Amino acid sequence: MSQQEVLDQATIHIKNLQERIQSLKAKKDLVLKSERRVEGSRGSYITELSPPVVEVRNLASGIEVVLATGIDRTFKLSDAITILNEEGVDVKYAGFSVAGCRVFCTIHSQLAIPRLESDCGRMRERLKLLVQ
Repeated sequence: MSQQEVLDQATIHIKNLQERIQSLKAKKDLVLKSERRVEGSRGSYITELSPPVVEVRNLASGIEVVLATGIDRTFKLSDAITILNEEGVDVKYAGFSVAGCRVFCTIHSQLAIPRLESDCGRMRERLKLLVQ
């Protein structure tokens, strides 16, 4: 590889990094704009107004569902499990954790028959309706 080719590749790489920095700065600004101050019984704190996240992953052994919401958005984990059961999914594990102002719910299932991506899409849409 000639010195000119190496310089060209380095230039392209630097431009890609600059674009990534700009993108990350824009995301940071969006997050900072979406914060709000909440008055609670133990004083005030800042919470994010970020939208809920619904991920449905079709794995070889089953389906993994991750739901992430703010603490100001509540839903019953049992309702999410009911949706999955109605879609023919056998839930093996469901749990949640709280990190800062976000609540994360994880649901694992085991499948006898692999699911089509369209089936996962329908589940994803029903879960989005639940957490919004």
